[in-house]
Amino acid sequence: MKEILKVPLFILPNVVFFPSTSLPLYIADQKYESLIQSAIQHGQFVGVSLQKDDSYFEGFQGHEIFGVGRPIIVERMPNGIQKILLKGFHRVRLLGINKAQPFYEATTEVLPDQAPKNPHECHNEAQRMRYVLQEWIDKTISSTKDRQQFSQTINDKYSVIDYICTFLIADEKVRQALLENTSLESRIEILKLILDLNYPFQENIQVCEAIKSFEYLERTTTRYN
Repeated sequence: MKEILKVPLFILPNVVFFPSTSLPLYIADQKYESLIQSAIQHGQFVGVSLQKDDSYFEGFQGHEIFGVGRPIIVERMPNGIQKILLKGFHRVRLLGINKAQPFYEATTEVLPDQAPKNPHECHNEAQRMRYVLQEWIDKTISSTKDRQQFSQTINDKYSVIDYICTFLIADEKVRQALLENTSLESRIEILKLILDLNYPFQENIQVCEAIKSFEYLERTTTRYN
């Protein structure tokens, strides 16, 4: 049975929100403060869709598959900007869009991950990938306290892979393709192709271009069939 969610929605450039991650957002626009307050008041998830140039639904310029999470208000900063944290929960597909509010509200269906065909091997591969993520954390986050806090949020194989997709994959179209892939095993294999595990912070450009070409072809074929 499909799980249907109605969610208020951000459409943001260069942001692909994975379900097992947490996403900080800084809100300066009253319209988006209203979005967050409405979501908290009604117990709703909030969606974040990667902006794109063409419209899937009329006037909607976001990708139809995106992540949703629970908003937590962290603080209001001295300059008036509100800092929130979205704790990711689901990957969803857009079914319909409503702009009766000052912001978009999307009707969506949840797209769960497929069960791994080989759970033991999948777990082991994710553990190997965790070392790559930890190396990135150690090289990128200077504060010991911040490193420890971030590491504590990586609590299973899904969060390992989702954070690698978020931080180690620079190309937003490749990140979006990874989000849309509902097989954890497949995502791991794609990451292994993109990231040389001996030099994991340098992407294989040819693999990235091949992924983008395949996704474009698949979208075009699906749309016109």
